[in-house]
Amino acid sequence: MTSSPPETSRMSEAAESSVTTALLEKLTHLVSLQQSQILALQQPPIPQTSFMAIEGPVHPNPIDVKFDGTNYGLWSQSVELYVKGKERMRHITGVPPPPPMTDPLYRKWEIDDTVVKGWLINSLETRLRGSFIRNPRAKDVWDAVATTFYDGNDAAQVFALNRRVSRIKQMGKTVEEYYNELQELWQEIDFRRPNPMVYPEEIEKFSKFVEEMRVYMFLDGLEDKFDRVRADVVHMTPFPTVAQAYARVRQEATRQGIMMKGDEGSYQSVAMVSKGYKQPEMENRDVLIAEALSTRGKIASSSWGFQIGGLKERRNNKKEEGRVQYMP
Repeated sequence: MTSSPPETSRMSEAAESSVTTALLEKLTHLVSLQQSQILALQQPPIPQTSFMAIEGPVHPNPIDVKFDGTNYGLWSQSVELYVKGKERMRHITGVPPPPPMTDPLYRKWEIDDTVVKGWLINSLETRLRGSFIRNPRAKDVWDAVATTFYDGNDAAQVFALNRRVSRIKQMGKTVEEYYNELQELWQEIDFRRPNPMVYPEEIEKFSKFVEEMRVYMFLDGLEDKFDRVRADVVHMTPFPTVAQAYARVRQEATRQGIMMKGDEGSYQSVAMVSKGYKQPEMENRDVLIAEALSTRGKIASSSWGFQIGGLKERRNNKKEEGRVQYMP
């Protein structure tokens, strides 16, 4: 059967209606997509560095130097190095100032400021934190610590630092520990009392004078076992810096440590032989003992004499005999 004209007309109208509906939906989708893109372009760009410095795992104490109330110079420099490396100096200098509270970026600035404040508080010793943790911003903490503990004209603190330097001795510490202790105090003194000269030549002369005095202080505090190297450093030409003097003494300390270990091994070998200790798998025992006793000529040049006797070599894995006789 063929469709009647009215039915054909209704079918065509339905088809046209469905096509029109599909076109309207597609146009609506395109218009909404275009509007969202326009809105996105109108939004202010979000700074990419807002949270760059605090991404990743948060170290509980990123500033290694703990402020104890006496080391403000070293502590403040360590803080500045770390905060500047994280691009957050504005939070302790106040330049540029924070955005207004109505600014959309204020929330991000506030979060960054809280992180910097946490760095400062955690770098203080526990007994000092209660005095500064109530300050609302990082800059307030920074300024409060400086006001409380730093005064460039505080002669009493400079006197106390110089007094500590004059009393420091090695006294059982390693050379590294002794040198680092002096350096920390010297840096604090330099921070509070910078070079007072004005002209370049005067600045250089004064710096050399201070450096020479510190070499003498460093050498004076060393233990007596460094007497020889102490004299060598004083007669070096040109006169060394503190760092060069420390390097020379450190070399001597390393050498003495190696020789002490070697001497301990030699004396142990002699003791084992004198007690009749037998080493079943060691060959040429008499040769090894003789070499140990003559190490660096110490035994031969001392007031104690030793005579190696009865050392006989027997081949074919026969028993070797040795004896050490004490000669007064």
